[in-house]
Amino acid sequence: MSDSGSTASHHVGYVDGLTFTISICLTYTLCVSAIRAWIRRRLYGWDDLVVAVSTVFILGFYATSYVSLGAGLGKNAKTIYSESSSKLGTLNRSTVSRNILFLITLYFSKAGVVAFLERTTKTKKHQIVHYICFGLFAVLGIGSIIAITADCGNPNRYFFWDLKKTGPYCPSQTTRWQIVTAFDVFTEVVLAALPLHLMWELQMPTKKKVIIIAAFYVRLPVIGFSLAGNYWAISHYPFSKDPGLAGALITIWQEVEVAYSLAAVTISASKAFADAFSTGFGWGDTFR
Repeated sequence: MSDSGSTASHHVGYVDGLTFTISICLTYTLCVSAIRAWIRRRLYGWDDLVVAVSTVFILGFYATSYVSLGAGLGKNAKTIYSESSSKLGTLNRSTVSRNILFLITLYFSKAGVVAFLERTTKTKKHQIVHYICFGLFAVLGIGSIIAITADCGNPNRYFFWDLKKTGPYCPSQTTRWQIVTAFDVFTEVVLAALPLHLMWELQMPTKKKVIIIAAFYVRLPVIGFSLAGNYWAISHYPFSKDPGLAGALITIWQEVEVAYSLAAVTISASKAFADAFSTGFGWGDTFR
């Protein structure tokens, strides 16, 4: 009897699902990073540095995810509140850190796409567009971090994702996350528009254009992941009977989004797609 009770205590809420998701996403990220290091050998550029920085931050993101798990993330609210205040404090601090690392990683991965494009073109007007995008992404990324942290003094006695109880200490949280999602989706739309802008005046076989567009449009699922996370954080969460479980689902979508976003940068920067830039119009010189 005691053994079964002990086993059940390790399967509270979504702990197993979260553990599986975090571990799979971490393994996926490590594999993609190794693949990128291999396919980009002897071709490293500053876009690889941007992605490397993003990889460092995502490893920190996974580390805080495991800390959150150990502190009670994935358990139902009743279990979370029944545990010690110090454990709840650790859970809240790691959750805030994880959200910040999530945004930093996400926007560095977006910048990695622009850095790759900037590296492949010598056309002045295209480069100006890229620099504008860098500035825009930096502003929106910092703005997103400010949106979720400004004027928030969440006390340790309340779970971070318990929006009803933390409302007085961190007001307008639903609005904050709507802003974060809006910035995320907008920047992804900008990234989707960039290859169209760059190829508009280029004389290039249609097949190559399709290849290039396909390489960048593999990022489109990021929008879906972002909207899904927003649904759980904004639309579903206020009506959830258990903020502990709802918070776990938000975390799952964050894990998937950031892992996929970083992997998509590697796909668009692979040599097979980079070769398509060799058009004789100033593109692809770096890769020859």
